[in-house]
Amino acid sequence: MVDRASPYFRLFAPVALGLFAVVFVVIVLSTVASPSSEQASDSRSAGSSEQSAGKSSKRRNRERRFPSGSYRVKEGDTLAGIASKTGRSPQRLEDYNPGLDAQTLQPGQKLKLRE
Repeated sequence: MVDRASPYFRLFAPVALGLFAVVFVVIVLSTVASPSSEQASDSRSAGSSEQSAGKSSKRRNRERRFPSGSYRVKEGDTLAGIASKTGRSPQRLEDYNPGLDAQTLQPGQKLKLRE
């Protein structure tokens, strides 16, 4: 037999469903708002044109890290490694630094990153 003395029992299911919906929405909104999920969704949904646009913006961001326009060679640096760190090609670094020999880079040597 069903106990009809407790009318609150009938309200339990709708209240639990509403609470579940609120918790679900909060979790979804917090996940959408986090930057790491935006980067992950961008990398998954990016087309080839969007990827090339993303690469150029990354290159610009990398170039901004060296506002002085120069780079000091550190121990163990190679021309390719410096090019990767600074967002420039090895050929561009050689163009900006005439007489640069990739084999004789010395720690403390100053390289120009722009003209």
